[in-house]
Order: sequence, then structure tokens, then C-alpha cells
Amino acid sequence: FAQAEEVRAYVNAKDALNTELFLQKYGADSCARRAILALPSLFGGVDVLERAQSLTTNETALSALRRLQEVHSHLCALGYERYVSFDLGTVKSLNYYSGMVFTGLAAGVGAPLLSGGRYDHLAAEFGRSISAVGFAIGLKRTLAALEETGARAGNHRFVSKGGRGARLPGLSGLRCARNFLRSRGGRQFTRRIRRVVRGDGRGGKAVMISVALAKGRLAEKCADLFIRCGVRAEILREETRKLVLETEDKQFRFFFVKPSDVPTYVEYGIADLGVVGKDTLLEAECDLYEMLDLKFERCKLCVAGFPERRNSVGAHLRVATKYVNTAKRLYFSRGEDVEIIKLNGSIELAPLTGLADVIFDIVQSGGTLKANGLIVLEEVFEISARLVANKVSLKTKANEILPLIGQMKKFV
Repeated sequence: FAQAEEVRAYVNAKDALNTELFLQKYGADSCARRAILALPSLFGGVDVLERAQSLTTNETALSALRRLQEVHSHLCALGYERYVSFDLGTVKSLNYYSGMVFTGLAAGVGAPLLSGGRYDHLAAEFGRSISAVGFAIGLKRTLAALEETGARAGNHRFVSKGGRGARLPGLSGLRCARNFLRSRGGRQFTRRIRRVVRGDGRGGKAVMISVALAKGRLAEKCADLFIRCGVRAEILREETRKLVLETEDKQFRFFFVKPSDVPTYVEYGIADLGVVGKDTLLEAECDLYEMLDLKFERCKLCVAGFPERRNSVGAHLRVATKYVNTAKRLYFSRGEDVEIIKLNGSIELAPLTGLADVIFDIVQSGGTLKANGLIVLEEVFEISARLVANKVSLKTKANEILPLIGQMKKFV
């Protein structure tokens, strides 16, 4: 089960690199490897179900795909075809959900408005052998989506039997919702929600892709890559103190932020895409998609110290690092007794002064370590720049983002 949960997490994050490394490690056969590696890219219209059917001969999987096609046909008959897409790479917790998982997305909001699914296991915990389906709606996000399209839900009113208008908050619970949705204002509200979900309300404007970058050498290399992919990103090479730059064709907007903030801007949907080091991703643990290893800014995340610490496995260690979360996960997974000391710079100084026994830090050439009598004791992670995407943007702006990622793959 632990192995299944590990590969599930990689697929759910659309982390193709670690998915492939996992399959190599455990010797998956060619058919399974081909199907699992395809999962992260299997999202879009009903055609993804046909593509998935060509990847497997497993009858259980084929039966599930046929069932999804039946659900799609039913929704089409109700007139909801334009609202529905599929993502076979969304694989939530295996010990919670027992079937279909669904989310509601809207352009301009960086997280799902609605999420839920089937979880028969939960009902079984209460002694009931029944099918269970549930979902939750984020009202704040829904209101934010309405504002994004120019609608204002706060002005809606429902009409009671006496004919007097009352504000929506005037009632409570299900009665409030029922009366409001049956009212004229409620019907208008519902129509506007539908506009949000299908992405109307852009006023005919072209879709702009926002990208979060860190200034400096990384931005320069990103400029080269974007230009090779046909993006008019020459502005990234200009000397400027501006933090927001737009291309002349208004198709791309670039934000300059601190490296450690790139994942945050992408997770919250302020940026659709971001370029950030794998070390920052490991430390941030943000909820986003890791789409591509760009294979530049390479280095390693290592444990380093004095040579005599080479054989100190099992001893209590004080570890100095700025990657506190990553270090805690690493040593916890090994069951080692360590004390983590957070530092923000000059990490190599810690062993020299006796503050720590070893350090856990980025190593490129190793020149600073050598100059201070330190050596690499263990290479833990390969680090490079990664392209990350907001989970909602990847679906609502797929027509703009996916071709760009396809172009990038040709040059990395």
C-alpha cells in the first residue's frame, strides 16, 4: 500500500520525473509503465477516455472508463457538455475516496470552487454498507469568481411570500438556500455562476498567461527559453526596476518575486506558471503541479561536514540548514535522532564554530566547502529549475498553457 500511495502522490502532482524514477526503481513492466506515465497528461474533453482505453487491457479499468462515458452522455443530454472535462491524473488519497472525484473550477480563481467525490469507506466506518457521495462549496472563492466576471452576488435579493424583499443573510441554512435559489435573484445568481464555470465574461479579451520568476541569472535563462518557444519575452532582458512586465502582444505577464515566493504565487493562482528550483519546491510543499524539469541551474542538496563525521550514522546530530522542512522529513524517514538548527546564510560556518555537527545545503562546485575543510558526506537530492503550474489554470487555460509546455519540452 505504501508504494501505491507514493506513486499516487507523484501522479496526482503531475510529477512525471519522480513517477518515472519510481517505476524504474520497482521494475514496472512496459505496459504498466506506459499507462501510468500517460496519466498526468490525460485531461481535457471526453476524448481522453478513449485515449485511456487504448492504454490498458485491464477489465476493471475499462469498465470504469465506460462508466465515465455513460456519465458524460447523461450530462450532455442535460445540456452540461461545455462544463465537463476529465482529468485521469487526479488521484486523491486511496484510503479515503473509493470512486469518482470531482472539482468545480473557474477562470481567475486559483483554487477549486467545489470539491468532493465518492467515499464508501467513510460510511463503512460507521457500520453502514452504502454508497456515499459528498462535496463542499467554497463561498468566498465563488464570490471571488463572480467579481472576476463583473457580477456582484451581494446585491441579490429573494422575494418572500409576503412580497417583501430580504437580504440573503436574513435566513439560515437550507431554507435560506432554497428560497433564494427559487427566487428571481437566485435564478440570476445561478446563471452567473454558470457563466463563471464556463469562463464567460472575459469581454472578448485575449487570455493572458502570468508567470512568476526570480530576478537574476534564472530570469535570463528563462528569457532564452521563452523566446525559443515563440514568446516575445525580450523584455526579460531589459534593465528595469519594474516588478511586473507584459509582452507587447499582451499574451504574457511576468512577475519578479523572491525565489521562495514563486510557489506561493502559483499555488494561489496569482501566477499561472512559475519557474523555481526543486530545492524551493521541496521546502515549500505547495499544492501545485510540477510540469517540467528545465535542466538548468543544476546542483545538489547535500549533507556536508568534517571528514571525521563520515561514519557518524546513528549518533545524535545537530544539523544546520535553511531547508528546515526538507531536513525534518529526511531524517524522520530514516528514524534518526537529530536537532535541526535554522540558519539563513553562511551555512558552512556552523560546523566551524561548533554550532552544528553537519550542514544540509545546496552544493554546486564544492569550492566553499573545500576552502573551509568540509566535504560532502551524502548527496541527497538532484536539484534543477522546474516549471510549475497552478492546478486551476492548467485546466481553464489549457489551450494556451499546454502548447507552451509542449514547445519547452523540445528545448530541454
